[in-house]
Amino acid sequence: MRQAKLEKERHFLKAPADGTILSSTLYQGQYVVPGNEVLIMGDLTQLTVCVEFDEMYAKHLHNACNALGKTKTLGTQEVSLKLSRIDPYIYPKRNLPGIHSGIDSRVLHAYYDIVSDPQGLMPGQELDVFVEKKHKR
Repeated sequence: MRQAKLEKERHFLKAPADGTILSSTLYQGQYVVPGNEVLIMGDLTQLTVCVEFDEMYAKHLHNACNALGKTKTLGTQEVSLKLSRIDPYIYPKRNLPGIHSGIDSRVLHAYYDIVSDPQGLMPGQELDVFVEKKHKR
């Protein structure tokens, strides 16, 4: 019985948390090489947006920033965003279309939870995000 349980465990993928499978590149009976991305999972109960700020604007970001997200679709939808967390690391920017590779641009990742009704929004959808800047008095 113990051997059968071990054999069963070897043939199943386990996720570190509960979620919904959003994308899969697997088919039944396929052998999976460790380290390959085969599933994309997500928690659909709380949608979060990752916003990239150029490193030169990182110092202007503060914990009380309000933000507004707008969809890029024809019937533009607006959603209110609340800052959830800021990564304490400046990442290399992933995509620089039309710019030569000799330019090094880095970004700060800030994560905003969607607090208004996200009706019609889907995981992986892009939003234009507008962040409120504190004015100096």
